Amino acid sequence: MKQQAGTKTSYQRALLLLIFGVAIAVLIGALAYQQMQIRNLKSDQADQVQMLYNTIDANAQANAVAVDAQNNRVYVPELHISLPYNDITKTLRYTYSDRDGARFYSTLVTDHAVHQISCYDMVRAKHEATPNAYSPGQPHVATVLAGTPPLQLYTESNTTCATQAWMQITPAQIADELKQAQSY
Repeated sequence: MKQQAGTKTSYQRALLLLIFGVAIAVLIGALAYQQMQIRNLKSDQADQVQMLYNTIDANAQANAVAVDAQNNRVYVPELHISLPYNDITKTLRYTYSDRDGARFYSTLVTDHAVHQISCYDMVRAKHEATPNAYSPGQPHVATVLAGTPPLQLYTESNTTCATQAWMQITPAQIADELKQAQSY
């Protein structure tokens, strides 16, 4: 009987150790899964913060058009063009580089989502003899005879931006204003 009781106690201890071991393994697995989820959330958060910083930096580097209220015109000095002063052109902001020309957006853009591309890059304008739409997402839309070489216009076409950020103004509207450019 003692041997049976000892075997039973031994079996119970082994069973308890097995249950305890399984419980520990489940807890370790749950902890590892939780740590992985925390790392993923931190990574996603870091990506979103970086996109926010990129947007803030881009907006801080953007130039406002120069306004001439007396002549009812706005000016883009880097392109040597002027546009009619109106509700659209007074909201224009742009960045400029010799390589890309001017990239325009409007302060009317409301883009608070994270996208693969920036919804602020709405229209590109560059003086070049022949159109060079080097991005399929920004096709050539017009040649404006404002300067030599002429001004080539390219508008962004992005369905995500169109449904989320371009609610008050579109790239086509900005391009329409740029089509009225006059050189100076």
